Amino acid sequence: MKAINFSIFLLLSLFVCLLGHGYAYADDENNFTPQQRGQFVEAPDMFEKKIFKIDNTAVFWKDNETLIFSIPNKDPAVDSSLAGLPKVVTLNVNTGEIQSTPYTGNLVCYSDTQMVVYYPPYGERHGVSTYVGKFGQALEKIDQKGMSSLNYDACTTVSGGVVQLKYFDETSVSSGDFDPTSMRNIQLKKLNGENIASLQVPAMLGPSGGIFMLYIPYLGKYFFRHAPMNISWNGQKVSAFWLLKDGTIELVPTQPFLASLAQVRPGSTLPGGAMPTPTRVGYFWDFTPTLPNWRKQGLYYEHDGTLYRVDDASVHSYPPSPNGCRIVYSRVLGSMWPVRPYGPGSDRRQLIVIDVCNGK
Repeated sequence: MKAINFSIFLLLSLFVCLLGHGYAYADDENNFTPQQRGQFVEAPDMFEKKIFKIDNTAVFWKDNETLIFSIPNKDPAVDSSLAGLPKVVTLNVNTGEIQSTPYTGNLVCYSDTQMVVYYPPYGERHGVSTYVGKFGQALEKIDQKGMSSLNYDACTTVSGGVVQLKYFDETSVSSGDFDPTSMRNIQLKKLNGENIASLQVPAMLGPSGGIFMLYIPYLGKYFFRHAPMNISWNGQKVSAFWLLKDGTIELVPTQPFLASLAQVRPGSTLPGGAMPTPTRVGYFWDFTPTLPNWRKQGLYYEHDGTLYRVDDASVHSYPPSPNGCRIVYSRVLGSMWPVRPYGPGSDRRQLIVIDVCNGK
C-alpha cells in the first residue's frame, strides 16, 4: 500500500512540475483568448501537405522537385566504420523516392556550384572536418584555420567576416567583431565603399549573426531574414528585408498579431519570434511563442490582410523552392521545443512539403 501511495505521489509531483514548465495545463489560461481567436483563421486543410517521416538535418532545394539533406545511416550493409553516421540523400517530392549519394556526413550547405559537408557529425569528441566540392564530384577536405562562418548564398567558407554576394557581384556583407554582451553590427556595402545599410542583430546568435541571405531567382533580388529574432535597421525593428541590385532596401515588418504574441510575459524565460518565408502567394511565418504559450506556435500564412494558421505543431522552415511555389519545413507534434536531429524524440519529427501555388 505504501509503495502504491509513493507511486501516486511521484506521478502527482511530475504533473505539477510539468504545469510549472508549460508542458501541460490544468486550464486554458495559456491558450488563445476569444479576442485573439478573432485575429486569425484556423486553416489546417488550406493546403495539401506531403508528409515524410524523416529524421533530417538542414534541407536544401537541388531543383524545384528535389530536396537534398542528411539522414542517419541505418543500413546494416554499410561499412561498420560508417554505421550510424549520417549520409547525404535526395528526395523527389513528387514521387517520395529517396536516393542515396556517395557522401557521408552532415550536409550543412548546398548550392549549384558547391556543397559543404561536416564529417564526423556534431557530437564527436575528436572534432569535425569540413569537406567541400561540387555535387557529383569528390569532395576535398579544407583547412578550417581562419574560417569564421559559411556564406550560404554561394556555399563557401568565409574568413574575416566579409561575404561577397554571389548574384550581386558589386555588393558585400560584413559583420563586426563578436561580443556576446552587445548587438552585432552588419554592414551592406558596394565595392566602391558606398554604404547601403547598417543593421544590428543579437550577438548571442554567434559569429555568423544568424543572418541568412536567400537569393530569390524569379524576383532577381535577395531576401535577408533572421532566426527568429528582429533585425534593427535605422532604429526600426523588422523581421526581414529585401535587397535589390541597385541597393534599394524593402523592409518586412513582423506580422502585427504574431509580434503581439511574441512579447515577453512575466514567467517567460525565452523571447518568442516569427520568421518569414517568401513565396509567390505571400509570406509564411514560422512562429515560436514565448514560454509558456506553446499552444500558439505553428506555421501561419498571411494573404490579403488575413492570417491563417495552417499548422499548429512546432515547426522550423527552410528556404522556398527556386520558383517560389513550394515550402518545406520540419514539424514536431505537440512540442514547443525543436527536437535535435538524431537525438531523443527524433522519431516524432516529420518533413512537410506544400505546393503553395496549388492551395485549396
